[in-house]
This record gives sequence, C-alpha cells and structure tokens, in this order.
Amino acid sequence: MADRKLNKKNKLLAFVFMPLYMIGLFIIVYTVTLLSNGWSYDLISIIVFIFATCFVCYIAAPKLNAFQFQHIYVVNEHLSLAQKIKEFKGMYIMLGSFSMVTGLLFGLT
Repeated sequence: MADRKLNKKNKLLAFVFMPLYMIGLFIIVYTVTLLSNGWSYDLISIIVFIFATCFVCYIAAPKLNAFQFQHIYVVNEHLSLAQKIKEFKGMYIMLGSFSMVTGLLFGLT
C-alpha cells in the first residue's frame, strides 16, 4: 500500500479542493468578523493562513499521513467526493472548524 500512488481525481481533491475549502471558509469568516467590527483587511493574516494551509495540505498530510491522508485518498480512491465527505465527515468538519476559528481569531485581533 505504501507504494501506491494517487490517481488524478484524488490529486485534484487533496491538493486543490481541500485547500480551497479551507481558504474559502477562512475568508468568509474573516470578512464577516472584520465587517462586524468595522475594520479593514490585513493582507498579512490572509497570506499567513494561505501558507499554513498549503503546508498542511501539500507537506504535512501526504508526508506525515496527517488527517488520515493515505486512508482517504489512496486506500479509498474509488469513492466519490460525496462518499468521502460522508465517510470521513469528522476530518472535513475538523479542518473546516479550524479554518473558521482561525478566521474569527484573525478578524478579532
């Protein structure tokens, strides 16, 4: 199993969909928090979060098998996106919650 590779569909899900999902949730919560406080965007906060997301999605997950990466994208490569979300909803909820809490904290500080 260690020598199995990601297929194109799972590469797209792991390295495009997941970072966009996390960054999208962050920007939505960050924007709402900033608008409610009357503050303006801090570009550094957005850049820091994007770098952290890229680190998690491109380095930590595949290399360190963080967030059950191998189990989701290699072992269960045949599952569709909807089935993956249904089966591994805890992981998607955890990463989404992390993005939203980070957006809230960055927006309040």
